[in-house]
Amino acid sequence: MSEYTIHNEADIVTVNSTDEMPIYQASSGRLKKATPAEIATYLAATPGAVAATAAMLDAEQYIIQAADSSADSNAGLDSASAAAVFTTNNGAITLGIGTYFFEGNYYLTNTGTTSHTWAVLFGGTAVANAAGTAYQAFGNSGTTANTPATGGLSGFFTGATITTAVVVTAASTSATEQVAVQLTGTLSIGTAGTLIPQMKASARPGATGTPGVVHKAGSFFRIWQVPTLGTQGNWS
Repeated sequence: MSEYTIHNEADIVTVNSTDEMPIYQASSGRLKKATPAEIATYLAATPGAVAATAAMLDAEQYIIQAADSSADSNAGLDSASAAAVFTTNNGAITLGIGTYFFEGNYYLTNTGTTSHTWAVLFGGTAVANAAGTAYQAFGNSGTTANTPATGGLSGFFTGATITTAVVVTAASTSATEQVAVQLTGTLSIGTAGTLIPQMKASARPGATGTPGVVHKAGSFFRIWQVPTLGTQGNWS
């Protein structure tokens, strides 16, 4: 590396992969050099170590259902197939390799009267690791708005197959169904890709009665990255 005084040099407009930057090597106590391409390779190979030492983490990411009207009828959920809970931008978030905390609340109303239960799961192209992936989900299905329901269900999931459905409500045939679901857990992503929060009915609710699944305002899903599996902080 040639010797220059940094403050006398012009600003770089575009950083090239072959540019060189000073790096202090702790093991030798000397100033070395590295290119952006070399640094990028290291970051991709050791995300946990980098995050733990340099706090290079993604900010919290979330989606909140803003509207509450018939315009937000989620036709995809009125089926017996898994469908995205949120329809904005296909309801998908892109995640890199790493460890994440997440939580979500889903609120639905349904007017179909075919007997069905509701389950939660995840779709998308991201691949989870079995170690470090687990979540718990709670659900209630009532018949009157703003009135506590009884007989709710809870379940949990561990492992890499996050497409596995976890049933969170008892069967309902009500034309005034009110559904509330809460979930919280961790994800260890081994292959970067998209993550889609999903729900799935055991049978199409609107096969009889008046079809209509409405995703209610205030539903949300939030996710944030943490440095690594294990401990962070003053654990002993």
